[in-house]
Amino acid sequence: MKPARIAVLVIIAAAFAATALAYPSLPETVATHWGPSGTPDGFSAKTGVWLVPVLMAGLAVLLFWLPAIFPLRSNIEAFRPQYEWFIAVLEAFLLVVHAWTLAWNLGYEVSPNIIMPLGMGLLFVFLGVVMGEAKRNWVFGVRTAWTLSDDRVWDQTHRVARWLWIGAGLVTMLGALWPPYAMWFIFVPVIVATVGSIGYSYVAWVRLGRPQDGGAAPAA
Repeated sequence: MKPARIAVLVIIAAAFAATALAYPSLPETVATHWGPSGTPDGFSAKTGVWLVPVLMAGLAVLLFWLPAIFPLRSNIEAFRPQYEWFIAVLEAFLLVVHAWTLAWNLGYEVSPNIIMPLGMGLLFVFLGVVMGEAKRNWVFGVRTAWTLSDDRVWDQTHRVARWLWIGAGLVTMLGALWPPYAMWFIFVPVIVATVGSIGYSYVAWVRLGRPQDGGAAPAA
């Protein structure tokens, strides 16, 4: 089995194990959502803590399966190791958030405005790195009408998107230094990176002469 897939299995198993260990000590009502100020504003019965490990398992199955049902799947095979490591990093991020949620409800109240900027910032940085390796496909990356129409548009867009998302991740992590403004450090960089990536895909398409299905790759 590939190392990334082993890592995903270990991470999901750790999420179930952490939940099982914490469950007997959790209060009957647990905090499940925190507002911008870092205080809980959403609660559920403690049985709800099992939902996250289940969702993590379902998400992993979905992300590993999706490339098999979309066109250009051979292009995903060209960067399959990076794609699968992104799944592992995403699952690791979810594990950290879940472990932090369990810890909070056990009395170890570390502010989410420290945990979330650091975790999401690292996730965005890794997303940017993988974007730089991605080939034209329908599952991962900046999938607009312009990038999907031509390999050259895709490549140019993802060279720019790579640095936009790496930059977004670094700025997001700075939010941990100013917890009251952490949400701004998350949402603003995400919006800038998203709009910038999509906008540049159109610019690249125009610069390359508005190609129509140029440089197409095999579907199988």
